[in-house]
Amino acid sequence: MKHLELMSEGIGLHLFSSISAAAVTTIVTQPPDTVKTLLMSTTDPLTKKPLYTGSFECASAIMRTNGPLGFFRGAIPSFARFGPHFCMTFPIYEQLRKVVGLPPL
Repeated sequence: MKHLELMSEGIGLHLFSSISAAAVTTIVTQPPDTVKTLLMSTTDPLTKKPLYTGSFECASAIMRTNGPLGFFRGAIPSFARFGPHFCMTFPIYEQLRKVVGLPPL
């Protein structure tokens, strides 16, 4: 945004960048996190053994039953976790760079 001259250096740019980073992080990490959570939490009620034998079997079951959007179950809580974290971390990091005399990223 800064290089395209749509926003100038400052807290607005840092917050926009933080929210964008949180959104990208959520989109990239949610599918494997969904597979891991389902793989670890599902068992056969009769035998008490895991329902899936591996990640690929679990992922194919998600795709078969819920389609591609099934991998993004829980994305809103995940974003709610990443968003505030990134909105605090990146602006503070940039302000600390400014305090010690380093140029902004």
